Parts: sequence; C-alpha cells; structure tokens
Amino acid sequence: MIAAENPTPQVAWPKIAGARFAIEAPAGLDSIRRPADILERLSMQFETAKIWLPVAGQYDASDLELHLRETPSKAGSSTSPTSPVQAEARIAGTLARSGAAFKVDVPLFATAARRISSVAGWRAGGTVEIKGGRLLALDDTAVAGFDVTLAPLPDGRLAIAGTVDTDCPATVRALLKGRAPSEEFRTRRAQRLPLNGVSGGAIALGEPMGARGGPARSQEPPCPALRR
Repeated sequence: MIAAENPTPQVAWPKIAGARFAIEAPAGLDSIRRPADILERLSMQFETAKIWLPVAGQYDASDLELHLRETPSKAGSSTSPTSPVQAEARIAGTLARSGAAFKVDVPLFATAARRISSVAGWRAGGTVEIKGGRLLALDDTAVAGFDVTLAPLPDGRLAIAGTVDTDCPATVRALLKGRAPSEEFRTRRAQRLPLNGVSGGAIALGEPMGARGGPARSQEPPCPALRR
C-alpha cells in the first residue's frame, strides 16, 4: 500500500476528443501488483477528489475508488461481435456537480484484437464496454442501470451507444444535461431508453423502447432527490 500526497493521476488520449481521464486529490492510497509484464492489479482510493471522466466531464468526488487490471487474450469468441477483453476497470464513488450528488458503480471492459499497447492499436477494432453500470442515490437507492459501448470514429471522436433502464427518466435526463433534477415520481414500470452521442458533443437519451407501462401517478414512490 502506498500513501500519496497531492496525487494527480491522469490519462490523456490527444487523438480522441473528449476522452480525458484525470484525478486531483489532496491524498490517496494506492496498491499495485505487477509481478511480471502484466498489470495484475492497480487500486486507487481517494477520500475527496476532482475527477474528469471521459465523455462525462468534471465532477467533485468523494470515497472514490479506481481499480484496473490487464486480462490479455489472443483470441475472441467467434460468436462475439467485439474483440476479446484485454483490460478491466471499475470506477465507484460519489459524484457531485451543479447542485446534484449521486453514487456510481461503473465496470468497464476494454476490448481489442490484441494486448493494448497504444491508442492506435486499440482504435483498430477496439471498444470500451460498460456492462452493468449503476447510478444510485446517496442512500444507495437504485436510480438507473446502464450498458454502453464506446467505439472510436475515423474523425477522432468516440461513438456512444447503449441503453439506460430506469423508472426515473426525467432525473437521468437532468443529470446528463448537468442539472440538478426536479421532483419526479417513479413511473409505473421501469423503462429502457436508448442512449446515443459522441465524445466532445451532446449525449441524448431517447424515448422509451417497447411498452411504456403507463404514466407516473402521484401515488407512485418519489424518485430520490439527488441534491447536494
């Protein structure tokens, strides 16, 4: 375990717009295991920090955790539309911005045809898959789940496509626009909404896919008040 003062870990992909990842914190705890040529584990913990997330922008963070490991694979499944997973990561903690505060738990899987050693190598058919991401209220009440794919575009941006499952759609829309959500009652049935956009640009949450389950009613439970 390594204790660090004023750590500023960051990863920048200058050829990919909107893909900056950086953390600034007064202190942090780090743990790393790399017995050979493979990164078996990198864990970083910050009590408070400022974090810049790819696509999502800047947030104040607390109880922030970042975990990363390499999982090199040479061959993918013939039934899979993506290349094999070469690295796994997880970001978890409390994020706050523009009067809103919420928790996230985001598992990420970087795919590529071979071990990722450069941005150029990853761009050749690689993706980042978010599978089973969760957005929660400060009391750990579930607000939304999401599955998203980020794929490189020829112009240097990232294409973003996926789905969001929630019964608080207005709350999620407000957070995507960087606003504190207004009061909202949960919908009668959870909705699946398409998510699309590009890095460096707007991210749009579409209309419900399939049956909507009827409008919200005042007797339905209220959505969490995600305010600081």
